[in-house]
Amino acid sequence: MVKGIITAVITFIVLLLVAAVLVMGYLGIMPGVSSLMGSDKPRDLGITATSQDYQTMVTKSGVTVGALPSDTLPADSLTFSGSRVVNTFYTSEELTAFVNQTDYKYKPVKNFQVRINSDGTVECSGIFDIKVIQDFITASSGNSEISQYWDKYSRYFLSNPAFYVKCTPSMTNNHLPLQVEKFELGRFSIPQAALDELTSKLITLTDGIINHIPGLSVNSITMVNGKAVFNMVGHKYISIATP
Repeated sequence: MVKGIITAVITFIVLLLVAAVLVMGYLGIMPGVSSLMGSDKPRDLGITATSQDYQTMVTKSGVTVGALPSDTLPADSLTFSGSRVVNTFYTSEELTAFVNQTDYKYKPVKNFQVRINSDGTVECSGIFDIKVIQDFITASSGNSEISQYWDKYSRYFLSNPAFYVKCTPSMTNNHLPLQVEKFELGRFSIPQAALDELTSKLITLTDGIINHIPGLSVNSITMVNGKAVFNMVGHKYISIATP
């Protein structure tokens, strides 16, 4: 009798562990299992970006990007100088190329794609680079609330998960009123209650980034006819820590 109970308990624990591994694999946070289930692969949004798209983006922005030493601390890894009025638009390909080809040491995403739809919605996909997200938060905003929020959940990630976001973004006077329709981590859709909290944190992070950068003033960013239209005062020179 006792032996049967012990066997049943051990069997239950083993099944629970297997279930946990499968769930973590589905979320994209368990190596090996994630690959087997395809949840560590970002969704293909059909955007093909080239080095020419990157050059076009840089030319439109009027920014000269310089390099800082690789041992630069996160808090000092982004520097800005000069001032320039920016009234232009960027395509999905240009934005995709800029994110992927900017060689920033603490860039929190890789294999990134962004697609701006004609209805004003924006879709993004890629892979989170878990090990540098905390450093990115420190570098870009220094926001202790967001830092603590990330620290609370980062321990659960054993590998870099794929993500997908669909949202309706716009920005007016340095503030981002963001509506997130869907957020997938691995192949798991974040429930609405958690999505509301996450949206609030994303708005806090984005507003913090804008206000953390001296001299940056965003009058408006809107999505029009499949393009991101920028009206802002930016910088002529940006230096970034490279890997």
